Amino acid sequence: MKKYYFILVFVLGFVACNNGNASQDNGTTQSINENLDVNQFAEKVVGNSGIHLLDVRTEEEYASGHLENAQNININGASFADEVAKLDKNKPVYLYCLSGARSAKAASYLSQQGFKEVYNLKGGIIAWKGAEKPVTQESNANKGLNLADYNKLVSADKMVLVDFYAPWCGPCKILSPIVKEVETEMGTFKLQKINYDEAGEVVSHLKIAAIPLLVLYKEGKEVWKHNGTIEKAELKKIIQQYQ
Repeated sequence: MKKYYFILVFVLGFVACNNGNASQDNGTTQSINENLDVNQFAEKVVGNSGIHLLDVRTEEEYASGHLENAQNININGASFADEVAKLDKNKPVYLYCLSGARSAKAASYLSQQGFKEVYNLKGGIIAWKGAEKPVTQESNANKGLNLADYNKLVSADKMVLVDFYAPWCGPCKILSPIVKEVETEMGTFKLQKINYDEAGEVVSHLKIAAIPLLVLYKEGKEVWKHNGTIEKAELKKIIQQYQ
């Protein structure tokens, strides 16, 4: 009898605790802060006028290509907090940057400021372009290298190493002198540096999802690809494999 009594008390206690937690949750308004992949993000923002769509990159990055109807508020700008304070906190906010890091930071800040729904684009505009989603370009932006010219460049010499970079990309600045030193010391390949912001057609065709990006061509054919930085000795070893 005591055994059944103990089980009954335990069950009633468990139900009571659960009901207490549910009441507490129902009495508390929780804001939403989520990361969305490209397709989820596109489904929510394309053609939706009832949201705030924020590009938190620099003005230069924004001018090089941005999502249609996106408002540019630089997270590292002096007026970021003031500009954000002007937004309607009850409207869903969708944020993106280059690769998702700055916009994730901005999303956290907006949630702390009481915005009800905040969504971040995973992978940023690089992932967006890599998925061949449309971007809006300013009048003179991204008018550089086209695909036909790119194909000529990578076929011009027996071996060509392409370094995709951007002036605002921190890891690109670390990688650039390493690649240049390897070119000088080895002398067995031609280095082609390509500004990501000025090669929209090439970026779209190659589905570039992150920079810096190194692509090695031999006799016009891609033989090796690497995202991110790389040690000098390792890069030399890779080049030697294809000589």
